Amino acid sequence: MAKQEKFALASTAAIVNSSIRDLQASERSIPQEIMEEEDVGAPGSDPSPFTPVPRSIFDTRRLPTHVQKAWIKAFVKELKGIIIDQRACQLEDPNPEDKIVPVLDLYKCKLDQDGMVDKLKCRVVFRGDLHQPVEPMDPWNPHASFLSLKTFLAVCARLGIFPRQTDLILAYLHADMRERVFIKFPQGWTQFLPDHLHKWMGRPLRLVKALYGYNYSGKFLYMDLAEHLTKEDLVETALPGLWVKHLDGGGVLLFLHYSDDIMSACTDDKEHTEFLARFSKRFRVDTKPRADWYLQCRLNQDSKGNITLDQNRYSKSMIQRFLPNYASSEPTETEIRKYAAPLKPNTRLTMDDCSKTKEDVEELEDEYGFRFIEVAGALNWLAYTCYEEIFAIRKLCRFMSKPGRAHFQAALHLLHHFRCHPPKPLIYYRNVYNSPVARLLSEVPGFDDHFDPTYVVFADSAHADSDQGRSTACDLQVFQGGLIDHTSWIPNPIPMSTAESENNCYSAAVMRMRYIKKAICHIILGSPEAPLTVPILVDSTAAIAMNQSDNPTKRTRHVESRHWYGRTSTLQGHCAWVKVDGATQQPADPGTKIQSHKETRYYRYLFESPEVP
Repeated sequence: MAKQEKFALASTAAIVNSSIRDLQASERSIPQEIMEEEDVGAPGSDPSPFTPVPRSIFDTRRLPTHVQKAWIKAFVKELKGIIIDQRACQLEDPNPEDKIVPVLDLYKCKLDQDGMVDKLKCRVVFRGDLHQPVEPMDPWNPHASFLSLKTFLAVCARLGIFPRQTDLILAYLHADMRERVFIKFPQGWTQFLPDHLHKWMGRPLRLVKALYGYNYSGKFLYMDLAEHLTKEDLVETALPGLWVKHLDGGGVLLFLHYSDDIMSACTDDKEHTEFLARFSKRFRVDTKPRADWYLQCRLNQDSKGNITLDQNRYSKSMIQRFLPNYASSEPTETEIRKYAAPLKPNTRLTMDDCSKTKEDVEELEDEYGFRFIEVAGALNWLAYTCYEEIFAIRKLCRFMSKPGRAHFQAALHLLHHFRCHPPKPLIYYRNVYNSPVARLLSEVPGFDDHFDPTYVVFADSAHADSDQGRSTACDLQVFQGGLIDHTSWIPNPIPMSTAESENNCYSAAVMRMRYIKKAICHIILGSPEAPLTVPILVDSTAAIAMNQSDNPTKRTRHVESRHWYGRTSTLQGHCAWVKVDGATQQPADPGTKIQSHKETRYYRYLFESPEVP
């Protein structure tokens, strides 16, 4: 038997009886002097006393007494959870060849959907950067992406259901260790802990459960989740973190997980309740009857069954971080007009505008008051639900290495745009025919005769609008009347014609469509291989002709090897090309060029909820 397997079998059984008795006695005698102040850092309270967060428990000694007590309470709760509740480590002397790995304590003030305190969290983290596994393995494991989340919500809207939320308590500590590893808690922590936890400090401890920061904690947790879900007859779809089970009578049970954050939805309330009851027997969980906050996004459902998703709270926190002098003031009418568009008209960002050295970048950071790379990262997270700003955000992300003055000015303008025009929610419709997208498609000649608007793709490209002759492409994946995926990017091949530029965009859009189509067919039609022809709505007659004919011409020979994928997918029935009016029926257009706030008004109406978050 392999060494790793022996350790896996012995991981939990090796806890000696005396240690168990000590743990049980400690659990009964936890002192309450630190835990008694329930209102300090309680949910719904003001988060300002807890930001910035301390870098370690020792930093809390410089904080006001009530703030220090709140952080110590979170610290004691974490250590108690690791040592007593989950029994994640045991008293054992290491062998001479065993390496003892130190740990860190990290802190976070989690906010709720209203920007108030949700909870104060302490995480004791394994120093994975100092540990070399005995038998390395691939640590990758699937987590829900925003594409998975939005597809999940669109399906819920279609079925007229709303998800419940489940949080795994000390999530990674549910998974057994599969190798022999030792840790050591700092001896200095004893001054912040009750007496019964002192004996665990400053000495080697054998890890029994996978601690946060350990190289394979996420992998082991996913393996345990997958094993349980498989026993429950759920099957993983083509989208990461999204599982489905088809019930008798045509109903479905959906399960979405991002590490320890879980949502589930079901067409049968009784089946759903029984599933969660079995799940809570296998894992320690905290459940909510309705999900309202997921991946820093707010979820809501209106009286018609339509579901909305917004990042308005995240947008406000971004403004507070990068424009602190403006965060508390309301924008003036002049500012609202000035920053109506995401970028100034005629802005053209190129590599020629980049700084020459890192010192030049640092000078610009001091001048503008923010690090460009941090702004670009925050904007990139916000792009998952922002439609009008996707072109500007993706353009700025091209210059994260050595941004120049022009790039800082564009980033500053975009930050003020979000301050003056907060993002509105994306919306997914209970009845897709009530959506603005369906009304738009009903005006496209011949669309209603061959297709329905449940799942469609819009794709468009702007030829040679970037430096070095490159083009900007955009595609929108629209399911149940709402955006489930949208992006603006610059394809690598430098096109030699407008038709080639459009075709490069269409081919990429079809490639992105294939996995989404598999997941939708799996959930709605019962099989990922169910036949479904997805309409690709485009405005280039030349590119359509290239994808519908296998006859090479002297005008298309230079792109012959590049448009085969779209042509093959068409011949196999996976997609079909539909011509739309580029001036009035192409909502992918704002993702390819700078447009004024007035020009994008109609297209924003297609996807954004009129509700103000």
